[in-house]
Parts: sequence; C-alpha cells; structure tokens
Amino acid sequence: MVKYALTDSQIDLLREIAAASSAVPIPPARTQTAWALEQRGLIKKTWRGSGHVAVVTADGRYYLKHGKH
Repeated sequence: MVKYALTDSQIDLLREIAAASSAVPIPPARTQTAWALEQRGLIKKTWRGSGHVAVVTADGRYYLKHGKH
C-alpha cells in the first residue's frame, strides 16, 4: 500500500540526504520539501546552528530501495 506519492523534488532531496554520511543542511528554498518528507516519516529534521539539518530514517531507506512505504 502506498501511503503517499512523492514528487520528483521530494525524491531528489530524499536521495541527497540518504547519500550523505552525516546530517544534511536544509536550504531555506527546500524547507517545504523537507517538511513533507518529515511528515511521511522518511527523514528526521533537527535544528543545528542557524538552520535545520536532516538525516534519512529507516522508512526513508526502505522507500528508496523499494519505491514505496
């Protein structure tokens, strides 16, 4: 069962976060995209310094591997 379809920009950001070896800073222009991924449980955002950073969750890795939640 697919809970939500992701947009191309959401998939791109998810891949970018998953490929990083540490938390990825979220640029202001991509805040809404990151929020949507967080609402789906695919990433976890935290506040660091002057902005948000994100790491991929197990669900996010599953999505990238299988193309669904």
